[in-house]
Amino acid sequence: MEPLEIKNVPVAPVHDKESQDNFYKTRNIRGWAKDPSGNYTIGWGISLTTDEWARIGLLVLNNGVYKGKRIISEKYIKEMVKEREKNYGYLWWIYPKNQTMKIFTKEYNTGNYNSYCANGVGGSLIAVIPEKNIVICCACSLVYNPKVRTELINNYLIPYIDSLE
Repeated sequence: MEPLEIKNVPVAPVHDKESQDNFYKTRNIRGWAKDPSGNYTIGWGISLTTDEWARIGLLVLNNGVYKGKRIISEKYIKEMVKEREKNYGYLWWIYPKNQTMKIFTKEYNTGNYNSYCANGVGGSLIAVIPEKNIVICCACSLVYNPKVRTELINNYLIPYIDSLE
């Protein structure tokens, strides 16, 4: 995580279901869980600050470049945000513009711009909107059945950003 200036991320205190629940519910915690073999988990178990999430979003927005330095190949970033299953790439949701999507039991519109989102537990997310050249992040503690953050983005943040142009 050093190339993104994300330093001193402790090992998260997760070793069973109870400690995992505590990790999700605790506010003001940073950390990254390891599996029983000692490998860092991928796709869950990491808690960072909003600024740290934004650096990951900037890396994706800039096709693998952060602060002028190539960290990940452009080819991999393009593969990562390429739809593999219905609206899903490599750990990123793909939201094509002006489509209706269903998340859990609710349908909503994906908005006026193509975007990629890394959605976390409880509503945390990194939203990358290349056409607008923006990254929007939310860092949350666990909230069961959170409101869909893309509604916040599409109904409030994007209209506001568009009004500034």
